[in-house]
Amino acid sequence: MARHGLALYSVGSNRSAAYLSGVGVARTRVFAYALGGLFCGLAGLALTATSGIGDPNAGQYYTLNSVAAAVLGGVSLVGGVGGLIGPIAAA
Repeated sequence: MARHGLALYSVGSNRSAAYLSGVGVARTRVFAYALGGLFCGLAGLALTATSGIGDPNAGQYYTLNSVAAAVLGGVSLVGGVGGLIGPIAAA
């Protein structure tokens, strides 16, 4: 999994440099979208389980909180710069 994480980090930082380093950029981007979709699905299941309602607008107020936690944790919104500990501490 460390290799996939490094590939995600490098593609998020600079696609051209990642490609020249031997990273499969297209495969890594598909993996990133699939991983994001998986986590969104799990988040939807968790929200439904805790709230007990199936309203699609139930989580609309969590978006600003998640972006604020990422920014306060030191993650760049343009990609490639950031870590894991900062956003967890900010959340």
